[in-house]
Amino acid sequence: MFFTKQKYFFTAVFILGGVLFAAPAYADTISFNVDPTHDSEKSETIAATSYFVGEKARWYISDQYFTALNSAQQTNLLADVRNVSQEFDAVIYPYERALFGSEPTPGIDNDPKIFILLSQLIDDAGGYFREQDGFARDVAPNSNEHEMLYLNIRYMGSPRMRAFLAHEFQHLITFNQKRIQYGLKEDVWMNEMRSELAPTLLGYDDNYKGSNLEARVSIFLKNPVDSLLNWQNKAQDYGSVNLFGQYVLDHYGRSVIASMVENRRVGVDSFNEALRAFGFKESFSDVFTNWSIALLVNNCSYSAGIYCFLNPSLSYGAIHVPFAKPGGSGSLIDVAQTSYEWEANWFEFFTPLKAERPEKHVFHLNFDSPINSGFRIPIIVYKEDGVQIREIGQMNLAGGKGEFSREDFGFVIPRIVIIPSNQYSIGGTYGENAPRVSYNFTASLLPKLQELQAVSTTTATSTDLPAGEAGPQIVQIVPQLPDFPDGTLLRARDDYKVYIIKGPSARSGQAYKRWIQNSKIFEFYPHLSFDAVKVVEQSTLALYKDSYLVRKDGDSKVYEINGDGTRHWLDMT
Repeated sequence: MFFTKQKYFFTAVFILGGVLFAAPAYADTISFNVDPTHDSEKSETIAATSYFVGEKARWYISDQYFTALNSAQQTNLLADVRNVSQEFDAVIYPYERALFGSEPTPGIDNDPKIFILLSQLIDDAGGYFREQDGFARDVAPNSNEHEMLYLNIRYMGSPRMRAFLAHEFQHLITFNQKRIQYGLKEDVWMNEMRSELAPTLLGYDDNYKGSNLEARVSIFLKNPVDSLLNWQNKAQDYGSVNLFGQYVLDHYGRSVIASMVENRRVGVDSFNEALRAFGFKESFSDVFTNWSIALLVNNCSYSAGIYCFLNPSLSYGAIHVPFAKPGGSGSLIDVAQTSYEWEANWFEFFTPLKAERPEKHVFHLNFDSPINSGFRIPIIVYKEDGVQIREIGQMNLAGGKGEFSREDFGFVIPRIVIIPSNQYSIGGTYGENAPRVSYNFTASLLPKLQELQAVSTTTATSTDLPAGEAGPQIVQIVPQLPDFPDGTLLRARDDYKVYIIKGPSARSGQAYKRWIQNSKIFEFYPHLSFDAVKVVEQSTLALYKDSYLVRKDGDSKVYEINGDGTRHWLDMT
């Protein structure tokens, strides 16, 4: 229930920053509706009193919190509130308004001042914003009918309080610019990215130690594998959008960030329109991919400086991702993985260097994902020291599949890193029930090349090698197609999967293989048996393209056969 009353006090005099400050003889006390998921005691309403009114905001303090303090603590708290109020009036309010636009004013309550409630929130919450407060109660029954922000009073006196206030004020501005003016609902990740950038734009992160930025970097490094668009309101989500925003700000500027508020689009569409408005050729997908590389490399020496952060606080020593090493050892590693969309994963392949070229020195990678996915896979090849980079490129995929090979792995190349991310959907999805995409890759070591054709299997982004220094060629292993008849069963050495082959096709010249996913299939075809399986090198089996599309004779429906044995009708021409 929402109500207002008057609460009377004896006049008290406090010394605030050397200035005498008289508390009012009375002050407004209001029972506010609050979000119980953020409140420290899961309360749904909080009674709070306004002890201070600034130029741009009315500041309310939880009665339960304030009355539990002694007089000295109350004096200190009011001094802190006064200081933050002055900072809001003189810095946060005018700067963010000039950059992002206006909040609703005079708004739903016809009062140009913003209501700010200070109360005890859960530990990891600095504050929050509720859209329903901007609507009348006949539309939103739980509304407080004020332009309103909520802050965690536990941070009062901390430098991060300014950051939290700047963060929440951006939400209020976006609410007006998108929802009120255009009837648009901004994607959560995009809204949070701008709010996370607000403290940086105001200079509050310049002193890195103890800043909001330092806290976000710490959170990110604990769990860097996090979907940017799939917002679950977890701590790592804030770390991800903050660092993505920092990269965008560094390379594209604050005007592009501001344009994302001004245009009449949301989410990825808004991002792309802002880039186009300022003449940038990159798309959101390009920026995301380059950011995923920068999180690993973070060195401005490569590719005209696109793989680094420009903020001096975010040097390589402060931010670079640790590796998620693939499981397995020896000359074959087979990894099955699932991930949300727009979630970068970093996989490292490492081997100690040998003085002489080892017998198996060709690194070969097969990547396999669903045909209707949208993976991009940057590849980073390192020099002998394992630190400097020899080359940065991307794997070319066709139908979700691709291959990559590199000579001299273990001789002059100790490390190769891949960064797959599925970038199929451009709409934000929210919650733990968001779909995950399965993919797998197989890394193997092969003998030296013999009569092999060297062709590029990556699209080189840039190497920026020093003058006169040529990087090794990327090679694809192309031995002669063996003369196996149709129906031959093949298995790669050190692999358990058995395939039946067909081809090459007279039309395309392509030979095909189909994985026999269940041993029961042998029971239906007497001519098939495990005894007939021929063992070949991985490079030989790789010559046969995977066949996973089938249709019944006389039926127009085409099905995709998945690795889990299920089939899915492809409703397409």
